[in-house]
Amino acid sequence: MPVCGVCTKTTSHYTCPRCHIGYCSLLCYKAHGDKCTESFYKDQVEDELRSQRAVGDERRHLEKIVAALNCLDGDVGLEDGDDAVDEEDAEEERLAQLLERAEAGELRIEDLTEEELRTFHSDLKLGALGHALGAWEPWWTRAAVVEVDFNSLDDDPGAPATSSAAPPAHICCVKDRKAHPSV
Repeated sequence: MPVCGVCTKTTSHYTCPRCHIGYCSLLCYKAHGDKCTESFYKDQVEDELRSQRAVGDERRHLEKIVAALNCLDGDVGLEDGDDAVDEEDAEEERLAQLLERAEAGELRIEDLTEEELRTFHSDLKLGALGHALGAWEPWWTRAAVVEVDFNSLDDDPGAPATSSAAPPAHICCVKDRKAHPSV
């Protein structure tokens, strides 16, 4: 068994991942120096971050975030600011086009980008769309209801109903079609 490289009194049970020195306890680990192990972990994280590259929409999104953060510092030149404004205008124009299609009832799932589609499916699974749209109300709960006083009806079923007030417009009635008197 190797001896602790810090206190040299007992056998080592642990090894520093950076310099590979053996140590026996937490005290020896701390005496060895946090800088050695912390720099090792820092290097590992930096290497992992360097290995992960953003592509496509994700890259553009990250570039927008970095540009916005640069704008907060006030170090952005006019050229970069114009690009950010152009991107914002393009995004607003795209949203306006999608809204126009949605209002016309022509919006299809194919009209969305991959990122928008992922966001849509995620919001759908989380129930966020239900909260945004509000509670669904069936059409029949909004339909006009006319109370009929059976005591005032004539004995002749063919006679028109005598009502002093015109019934309110019914949801199924159109311009040339009137509601049946019993409705």
